[in-house]
Amino acid sequence: MHVLLIFLFLVVVLLQCPMFLRCWSPHSLTLIFSKVRKDRSVIEANMRGVFGSMGAVLLMQAASWCIGSTDAALPVVTEVVSGTIFRKSSYVTVDQYTLSITAPTAIVEINLLSMETADNATFSDVNSDCDSAYIDPHVFLFKQLTDGSLSLVASNDDAGDDNAAYYSRGTTYGSVTAEDSYLIQQLSTGNYVLAVGRYPLTQAAAAAGKSTDSVNDFTPYTCMARKASYGNYKITMRTQSTSNSKVITKKANSYVGNSCNVASSVTSECVYALPADIGSDILKTCSYDKTIY
Repeated sequence: MHVLLIFLFLVVVLLQCPMFLRCWSPHSLTLIFSKVRKDRSVIEANMRGVFGSMGAVLLMQAASWCIGSTDAALPVVTEVVSGTIFRKSSYVTVDQYTLSITAPTAIVEINLLSMETADNATFSDVNSDCDSAYIDPHVFLFKQLTDGSLSLVASNDDAGDDNAAYYSRGTTYGSVTAEDSYLIQQLSTGNYVLAVGRYPLTQAAAAAGKSTDSVNDFTPYTCMARKASYGNYKITMRTQSTSNSKVITKKANSYVGNSCNVASSVTSECVYALPADIGSDILKTCSYDKTIY
C-alpha cells in the first residue's frame, strides 16, 4: 500500500507540474496553455474511500506544491510581427530577431504564417495584406552565448516535423498547410536569436543572416507565378512565464507593408531593395505587389 501511495504521489506531481515534463510532451504543453487547474477539494473527495485518508493527504500535498498562488495561472504574452524575405541576385535574405528571456524558465511558442496555397491551384490571402507574395518558411532558434556566438536550440521547416501533435497547432493562426513552420520550446534565462528564412535554409545560413543556397529556385513565389522577388510572413509568438514583459527585443524590420491601403494614384512597383524609410515610402510612392487582390 505504501508503495502504491508513493507511486500515486509521483504521478500527481508530474501531471500537475508541466515544467517537470519534457517540453515536447504534448500532454504537458496542453496543460500549460489551457491553464487547467484541478480543485483540491475534488481531488480529496475522489481519493477518499478509494485509497483512504492517508492517500488523500499525500495527493493533496502533491497538488498544493504545483498549483500554489505563484504557479496557478502564469501570464501568456502574445507578440505579432510581420516581415519580408527578399530574393537578391546572389542570395536570399534571412531575418533575425533577438529574444530576451528574463524569467527562470519560459515556454515559448513560435507560429509562422505565410504559405497562401496548399495545392498550388487555389490561393488565400492568409495574412490579410492584399499581397500575393509568400514563402515556404524555415526557422532556427539559437541561444546567444556570452561570447556572442550562437548555439542551436531547435529548428523547424514544416509544422509537425518534430512532433505529429504540433501539426494541428500550426494551423491555429490561419495556416492552410503544414509547410508553415511551428516551434515550441522551454527556455531558460538568457538571450536568443530567432532566424526566419525560406526553405532550404541551413544552420550556418540562419546564423549568418543570409542564404546562398538555391537562390534561383524555391520560394518566394507570387500566386501561380514562380521566382518572385520577395515573400511576406507573419510570426505569432506566445510566451508563458512569471514575466509580463515582451520577449522580442530586436526586430528585423523587413516588412514591405500592407498593400490593402495602396492609393489609386500609386501605379509604379517598388524596387526590391528596401527604401531608407519604409514607413514614409511604401504605399505612397510605390507598391510592392502588382497582383493586389
